[in-house]
Amino acid sequence: VVELPEEIDEEGQVATPAERYVLVNPEIVRRRGQQEMVEGCLSVPGFRGMVKRSTQVVIKGQDLKGHGVRYRAEGLLAQAFQHELDRLDGVLYIDRVENANKLWRIAPGLEESEGIGAV
Repeated sequence: VVELPEEIDEEGQVATPAERYVLVNPEIVRRRGQQEMVEGCLSVPGFRGMVKRSTQVVIKGQDLKGHGVRYRAEGLLAQAFQHELDRLDGVLYIDRVENANKLWRIAPGLEESEGIGAV
């Protein structure tokens, strides 16, 4: 399950509604680009790190009714899909941090407000 929060504009109105993606047996079938991105996870509270991720992915799987689904994603959504697929494989983002200089502590309480949108 990957969920992106709604985006609010300068006037306090919802500019983009929240999006939820539920996939069974997800698999990334295409990757493009690579960028180092800030990442965190509620499984590793109190830390953030720099992780290399593909900037665009195509992911396929099944919905809750068993129908095949396929999504193209870029930016935050691509990062969230990769993060969650890693979690399914037992890999945490800290396993992808290249060195200790790219991992840092954050202030208490920021874990809830600064995740990458994955649940």
